Amino acid sequence: MTLLLIAAVPAAGEKFKPGSLRLTPDTTHAASKLVVNAGFDQKAGARLRAYNVDIARGFRFDPRAVAKRCTIQQAQSSTCPAASRIGSGSSKVTIAGKRSTFGVDFYLTPPQQHGDIAGLVLSVHQAGSANGFSLIGRMVRLRHGPYGLELRFADAGRQLPPNIDVQLNRIHATIGARRAGHSLLTTPRTCSGNGWPFRLIVAYSTGTETYSGPAACSAR
Repeated sequence: MTLLLIAAVPAAGEKFKPGSLRLTPDTTHAASKLVVNAGFDQKAGARLRAYNVDIARGFRFDPRAVAKRCTIQQAQSSTCPAASRIGSGSSKVTIAGKRSTFGVDFYLTPPQQHGDIAGLVLSVHQAGSANGFSLIGRMVRLRHGPYGLELRFADAGRQLPPNIDVQLNRIHATIGARRAGHSLLTTPRTCSGNGWPFRLIVAYSTGTETYSGPAACSAR
């Protein structure tokens, strides 16, 4: 997502409802999984353009936790290998005004740009039909502020089916993996009373929305 887009985001935004984000376990400096159960309200006719997911400073993201990588070609053809999967769940998606239930899977790809930690794929698919799409993003480090990692899907609008309004209304998914002593997600070493902050910045054709809120944490 471009700096211009981020700069346009108003300081105030919507809050995630309690329980929308949680870590299992939620203890400090632990191999963990992120569980997301969140809903998003959009204006009628709003089309998804791009989004960022900002993760609290102190989290570690280790790509060595999965054995394989999904190539861009595999992502575009919805054939990512199972050994590259880092998460899964379900979602409510509105396509061309019709809301339906879709499955979601997350896969790891090689870094898309120099300096990236990794690339990620969000695959949205509906059982028994050809409906679905894949979005390719980048996991990057942030140097300053309360967020240390950012998942960027800057080209989501161009990766969606053309000339069709697509809205992600709700997602329930678990993200995390472990392999050979490596954890995809490791929680920070410290925990404040306010929890670990997360933020979602979504650009629609009708404007930009910001959702933020903490995931609860506990000290060892």
